[in-house]
Amino acid sequence: MFATYLAVVVIIAFLSVTVLRRYSRRIRPLNYRIRSFFAGALLANAIPHFVHGVSGENFPAPFGYLLGPGIATAIANVIWGIVNFTIAYYLYSSLDEHRSEKLVLILILIGFAVTSIVLSIVFSR
Repeated sequence: MFATYLAVVVIIAFLSVTVLRRYSRRIRPLNYRIRSFFAGALLANAIPHFVHGVSGENFPAPFGYLLGPGIATAIANVIWGIVNFTIAYYLYSSLDEHRSEKLVLILILIGFAVTSIVLSIVFSR
């Protein structure tokens, strides 16, 4: 099973490098690339927290230990999901004129895919 996860990560890394080489000349500033990646990562992280919270299920949340012992409540997960959605939207909207670039959309998808795979590994345990 570890080999499968490793193969998926290697394939995503290879595709990422290939895409970045092809489209990197269009967007010069590195901070646009980083913002795009993290917008996708935060979007992927927001979905499970928000869905579990809205459905009334308890789910592990970061900083959940501050709210008390055990797994965070549904309300804490809804709030965490909304915070992640808000930050992801802010990062995406701060890209200004580069929003329509293919590289931005591809980096958002790469961030979404990498975070989704990592979260599936973490939460499957």
